[in-house]
Amino acid sequence: MDEDNAEEGGSLLEEEDYYMFLNVPRTATPEEVTAAYKKLGRLYHPDKHVDPDNPQKKQEAEILFHRAKKAYDVLIDPHRRAIYDSLGVKGLKTEGWELVQRTRTPAEIREEYERIARQNEERQLQQKTNPKGQLTVHLNCTDWFDTYEYDDPDYIDEFRLPEVSGVSLQQSVEAHPTLRDCTTLAGQANTSNGVGTGSFAVTWRRLLGPRGWVESEFSAGSGPTLSLRAFRTLSKHVFGNAGLTLQATDRGIAPVLQSTLAMQLSKSTMGSLVWRAGMASSMTVSITRDTPSMHFVSMLQFGIPHSFAFVAYSHKLKDGKIRVGVRGGTFGIQVEYGAEKKVSQYSTVSATMTVGIPTGVSLKIRVVRASYTFSFPIRLSEEVVPAAIFYGTVIPVLGWLVVKGLIIDPYLAREKLAEKEKQRQANQTRIAQKRREAESSINLMQQTYARICSDEEKKNGLLIIIAVYGVASNIDSFSIPAGSSSSSSGNVSPVAMPAGQNREIPEDCIDVTIPLQCLVQQDSKLYLVEGSKNELPGFYDPCIGEDKKLLIQYKFRGKLHETILEDSEALTIPRQGHRL
Repeated sequence: MDEDNAEEGGSLLEEEDYYMFLNVPRTATPEEVTAAYKKLGRLYHPDKHVDPDNPQKKQEAEILFHRAKKAYDVLIDPHRRAIYDSLGVKGLKTEGWELVQRTRTPAEIREEYERIARQNEERQLQQKTNPKGQLTVHLNCTDWFDTYEYDDPDYIDEFRLPEVSGVSLQQSVEAHPTLRDCTTLAGQANTSNGVGTGSFAVTWRRLLGPRGWVESEFSAGSGPTLSLRAFRTLSKHVFGNAGLTLQATDRGIAPVLQSTLAMQLSKSTMGSLVWRAGMASSMTVSITRDTPSMHFVSMLQFGIPHSFAFVAYSHKLKDGKIRVGVRGGTFGIQVEYGAEKKVSQYSTVSATMTVGIPTGVSLKIRVVRASYTFSFPIRLSEEVVPAAIFYGTVIPVLGWLVVKGLIIDPYLAREKLAEKEKQRQANQTRIAQKRREAESSINLMQQTYARICSDEEKKNGLLIIIAVYGVASNIDSFSIPAGSSSSSSGNVSPVAMPAGQNREIPEDCIDVTIPLQCLVQQDSKLYLVEGSKNELPGFYDPCIGEDKKLLIQYKFRGKLHETILEDSEALTIPRQGHRL
């Protein structure tokens, strides 16, 4: 895999879970880590697998023993463990840690990693342009709903297509000469009722540190404009910004001064005061509250030419939100309501209805795809017409259901399959290696498996009859006959006939009976920590990208038990609730 492809698929590659491989919780003490390592060491130590007739067995043991030692070396070292906990394996592989003090906290380690990462990615950052664009198409559909009286009795009101009253196109690109500097070049073209205008702007911003930045902008279009702005964090909960704009007009230079002072009132609440002097002077006070379930904004503005009050509430859903707002002032009153839906990771679609006096009825549809926005403001009526309100509300909902069923759902299904295939391809080599390691591990566990089963039979303890790991749907439908020879309380020993040997394992599932039996403790208990089970010794991921489950049927005190658990779910057996 070349460097570019490796970088592109890096987020798809699954990382090793050292905690899961040792089967210890993330809060494990050094003593618990050492005990888990010693247990695996006794299982995989190469000296315990010397066979003149099968020299490959020792080589397989060396690979697994080295993996256990690598996990132990990281988790037993507080410094490396803190790096791994904060950043994963990628943090351990990042160059530059030799300069970091070993006494730093996990938070300081993450901060240091970010500093090193910024240095390593400086060249890539300088090459990025971060293009952004917005297309706005204004439509006029007032002829559909506004009624007119005509003196001509022969006049026939014909259906008219929507009129495109205006189009606006904006585009911007960025350049990063250094990590502290950013230059933006933006352009805009507009046409309204056959009259076209345009403008362009050049912006330069420099970071002064973690607490502030300064920015200057020059634009030309309706008149040359020069702007200077600055941002500063004043304290832990207070920040402010100020800006001065000088615009050339027919009457001379028109200055505009604007400043903002904001304060974090609580964990989820922010208050701000905005003062604007010059053209359209105003004073605005607002309070914003944002929580995982809602977003609330209240605003009061006094100014020239308009003063108004505004309140809006948004209820957040799993993949979208529902919004309602009221605005009233010297221009009249407006009521807004709408919804937003997240279609995919980078795409959202929204529709907002606005009903006002004297502004009439309008509908705005917006589609956001990555860094590009497509807006369609639709003027429905000059007055408050019930028909315009009804159709403006119902048609977008029906349209969304049709588009979702015919276009979006099939597209997302194809994207999901493509993402799974891409993930499989990115992990193909690693999964093949993990499968070989799992097979080798099970081969090396045979003697230990036989000994543990014999010990558990003697004391009528915990015997794993069969354990299957794989696709959740196949695990749920996998039926284990209660009267089968391997699950009965008869005389068939798991040592003589391993549980999965005479059973057909479902597709995209693997038999993990032997690995789980080898994890049974001397007190006839089995503990699995929270985390994906595919990192356990003897396991691998047979269905990457799919939801997985683990089914275990076991005997304890001669009674049959069964449980099914989610992939990342912790487990302790035996339990009375598992008894069949």
